[in-house]
Amino acid sequence: MTKTPGLQAMALGHLIAYGKHIQYPHGVNTDVFPARSSLLRVLSEALDQGDLVLTEGSEEYRFGRGSKAENHVHAAVRIKSQNFWVKVFLRNDLGFAEAYMDGDFESPDLKSVLYVTGYDCSNDFFKIFLSEDMTYSCALWTDKIGGVRGDLEGNDNNDSLRDAQLNKIHHILELARIKQGDRLLEFGSGWGSMAIEAAKKGCTVDTITLSVEQKRGAEERIREAGLQDRITVHLVDYRRLPPEFEGVFDAFVSVEMVEIVDWALKPNKGVAVIQLTTQPESRYTVYQSTDYARTYQWPNSFLPSATSFISTATSSTNGRLCLESTFDYGTHYPRTLRDWRRRLQANWNDALAAKLRLRHSELASDEALEGFKRKWEYMCIYAEVGYARAYTSLHIISKIFGA
Repeated sequence: MTKTPGLQAMALGHLIAYGKHIQYPHGVNTDVFPARSSLLRVLSEALDQGDLVLTEGSEEYRFGRGSKAENHVHAAVRIKSQNFWVKVFLRNDLGFAEAYMDGDFESPDLKSVLYVTGYDCSNDFFKIFLSEDMTYSCALWTDKIGGVRGDLEGNDNNDSLRDAQLNKIHHILELARIKQGDRLLEFGSGWGSMAIEAAKKGCTVDTITLSVEQKRGAEERIREAGLQDRITVHLVDYRRLPPEFEGVFDAFVSVEMVEIVDWALKPNKGVAVIQLTTQPESRYTVYQSTDYARTYQWPNSFLPSATSFISTATSSTNGRLCLESTFDYGTHYPRTLRDWRRRLQANWNDALAAKLRLRHSELASDEALEGFKRKWEYMCIYAEVGYARAYTSLHIISKIFGA
């Protein structure tokens, strides 16, 4: 096998970038020797930043260049099952993720290893790690609540995540220029936090979702806020919106759903605001390979670059919607993800486990339930590293009708 140039100590799965993209049988640990020897050889040749120690039983493998510099990354992995080698060899970063979820290895600091994840789950599950506003997207961390590193610098409290989420919601609504009496269309209801804040400003809101659980949870929260006369939650695909939606909305917002329906905005008037995860211009391609996130968390998702999205949105609306502003705030996601992971680990309990087993038959076994929890823990760390290292970013883009 040939050496793959430019591999970094970002992740074992990424280091073994030349591995075969094929399925492996569940529970099979055959071909361990060639898988192990191949991966060890690649690590010895390719790891040129940070250092990594792999421990398997009494065996210890060391890679990289040892250093005591403050910014030098030291990572350690204890391999618990020989399946680790086969999974990583055959499935690259997917195999690494699966090995973690299956408990094939442990690490005292998975984030260091990564430097060298379904919306229709039970509402009870999301409640344990989201803030009380139930917003499942990146928060906006202002200096008043410690900025993007406040939790690492001791500036954090139980209300910080809620305040940061409301900051983001109000920022988007300001860009949408909504005012009392306006009608707002939202794609991606979540649990109603955006719709509720817009209705408090005097708007009438139509919000759509594909999640039965989220519709139920959003409607419950809307009733509790006494806003059911201002907000309607629709369980519908955006491609099947009712014809009476045409030309009646003053503004359109979408958080983490990359769609624009300019035909629903009033003629020659209206604002569209979209928050979307993006790729850096240097990494963006139309073809996007399968990785952990596209397999386990957001199946078949597509990440545009900011430029490609703006260009496509302009051409698809025949120039009717013109760019007004773009805001890159990907640096705010790592703190959001750290907060979610801490809450998930702190609030996971037997009562929740019982509810998840009742709601999801596939989680009946202890092994399946533990794998589910570890998947979400892994997602938080995987995504945190991706945003912190600018492998992915996040933009809020606003467009208005041209003159």
